[in-house]
Amino acid sequence: MAKLMMYDGKITDIFNLQKEDVDKEVIIRGSIRINRFLGQTSYAYPVASHLIGGWRYLNDIGADILLKKQWLIHEAFESYSGVDLPSPLKAMLPDYKDAEKRALKIIAEAFGVNPAESDEIKHLDRSIMVSEALWLMPNREYWELFALEQDIHPISQKYVLEAYEPEKLKTMLESIWYETFGGER
Repeated sequence: MAKLMMYDGKITDIFNLQKEDVDKEVIIRGSIRINRFLGQTSYAYPVASHLIGGWRYLNDIGADILLKKQWLIHEAFESYSGVDLPSPLKAMLPDYKDAEKRALKIIAEAFGVNPAESDEIKHLDRSIMVSEALWLMPNREYWELFALEQDIHPISQKYVLEAYEPEKLKTMLESIWYETFGGER
């Protein structure tokens, strides 16, 4: 059991997330405040920037609405847990990883996204992660080799956002959220 308090005072067991626990405000608020790469980037780079960059990419390539919805919820568990764990660390925490998978299914159901995830979104997530790392992390050679060894093709730097104030990110993310989901939840 991992009962944590959300922005509105509601206590949520994140390892047993229920449909009634799902709230877009929790997802948006958390994604603005939780940094990627354990906060070790050249400037604060929150999950919201990752979501906005990926959504813009999907929009630019003419992706369908299902992929855009899958993209916007694929990091939602991070907003409930309060951390964006890098994959090597997540692999060492099987209970966390299992809770994340269960929660994604519940979150997807709450927003009418079926299926919850897709190979396209997993592929984009890895591609944009490498793009972000190449531009925001030290040791560019490491990331180039990582991409080569993992057969990951980074997307354009234009999808790696510049530094924004949290309120600006919130406005940007809310705008694409409403464009994608309408007034849901």
